[in-house]
Amino acid sequence: MLEVTEINYIRQQVNGKGHTYAEVARRTNRDPRTVLKYADLDEFQPELQGKKHRPSPVMDPVKEIVDQWLKEDLKKKKKISKNRQAYLGVIERRI
Repeated sequence: MLEVTEINYIRQQVNGKGHTYAEVARRTNRDPRTVLKYADLDEFQPELQGKKHRPSPVMDPVKEIVDQWLKEDLKKKKKISKNRQAYLGVIERRI
């Protein structure tokens, strides 16, 4: 597929300025059939490709359980580790 700028250029040259398909094809180093295809489009909308769902045989059976565990972990109160307590103690003493 061509870039949007190149498609717009082809459409401008053929439809706006009246150049032939062959002339525009020579300038852009494209096949005249490609120029014809993009010049005759009524409305050009770039196609957005969505992600295809690929099955994951390992995670699919346990995905819901893992998601539930992660949500529960987010709700729990965070424990302060000894290293963090020591760090906070040093900070408090400096202040």
